[in-house]
Amino acid sequence: MVNMPNSELRIVAGELKNQKYISSGTAATHPMSEKLRGALFNILGDIKGLSLLDVYSGSGGIGLEAISRGAAEVTLIETNITAQKAALSNIQKFKLEQQVQLLRMNVETWFKTKPKERFNIVIADPPYDKFKKTIAIKLVESVILNGIFVLSISALIQPPSLPKTEKLISKIYGNSQLVFYRKIKT
Repeated sequence: MVNMPNSELRIVAGELKNQKYISSGTAATHPMSEKLRGALFNILGDIKGLSLLDVYSGSGGIGLEAISRGAAEVTLIETNITAQKAALSNIQKFKLEQQVQLLRMNVETWFKTKPKERFNIVIADPPYDKFKKTIAIKLVESVILNGIFVLSISALIQPPSLPKTEKLISKIYGNSQLVFYRKIKT
């Protein structure tokens, strides 16, 4: 695994707008760009008071952005130790320990330990070469009825059909694609 120097990223909007935080500095994670995070949250709209799960969270940028925009609580799941340290540092920098929970595990382990936990919004931004449709299908189970599941994948991949969802929108930004699904009753 290649380590790169930590770089600073910026929170796009909300209460913490323009505040900087560190990225993980590792090639094992790919921080979502400011442009893509801005687009993600603009499409989501008002998230005040909602709960959010960010799997493959890296240094926690999506979670920080969510809290800045009014989310009540965020859970981050990250397996990379360097990214975990960056995420913890960012959480502590903004004094968000009461609102942001960092789980140091992979998503498969989380499925075994928290199977009944549900969120208003679940966001998955896996490394593009590690995307698995089976994981996305399981993550949909963690979304409340009428909640939103967002998948960030390569623009080269056809957005998957996922059971118990309706695809709302798919947008391409450079080499990235954001796919939004609503959890439906079946």
